[in-house]
Amino acid sequence: MIPAPCPAPAYIAAWAGRRSALARAVRGHTVRWKPTDWGPLVGGTFANALVLRSRPSRNNPAELCIARSDLFELAADVRRGREPPLLLLVGTLVWGFGTTVYLRNRRVSAMLANRARARQCANGIFNTVVAQGAVPGFRALFASGTRLPQLGYAFGTKFLYFAGFNMWPAAPPLILDRRVRIALHKACPNAFANSYPAARSSGYYQHYLAVASNWAARYRLGGADAVELLLFTHGALPRAC
Repeated sequence: MIPAPCPAPAYIAAWAGRRSALARAVRGHTVRWKPTDWGPLVGGTFANALVLRSRPSRNNPAELCIARSDLFELAADVRRGREPPLLLLVGTLVWGFGTTVYLRNRRVSAMLANRARARQCANGIFNTVVAQGAVPGFRALFASGTRLPQLGYAFGTKFLYFAGFNMWPAAPPLILDRRVRIALHKACPNAFANSYPAARSSGYYQHYLAVASNWAARYRLGGADAVELLLFTHGALPRAC
């Protein structure tokens, strides 16, 4: 149930009925990253595993490209028991930061400093979102038994999104980062406060999921993650890697 009227921005309505194009854009949303930067941060085993799931950049031979679809496939392998949830979390960090250096080393190092704790938290969050859904998964990000240092809602919901992909089609977990939060506030200022503390609440996240699903159905956009992508890009499609 949507607690406040929330009209979609014009740039979302403009995509009405173009679900196939949006599905391709979502799966193909690709980020560049440099294995030489990430190897020392996350360890060679994890970095090499992600290299095998990436492809060369057309613009820089030192960089690789990793897409949402690559992490969907990794998440499926985690569910089959072929890979650990911590690898998916590391892949999420790589995809989320890409080549951005600002705060990356400090935040990633803090998350992985205690590798046993990081593994325990990744397992717990992954299992929660897969078994119980998006909102319980969101709460697990901040629960004492599964909370990781420096893993806030922006990267935490990226992890939920990939971990829960295709598991909860009626109410899928979605990415909620700063750019999405600002776009939601601009579209629905009375429903979505533009503040970190507000966005950290499970009620805010549940409301966002309901609004995104509503807009996706109303404008025949396909999955609710098409709405998330359009909020992130303000209606444009991401550039190819």
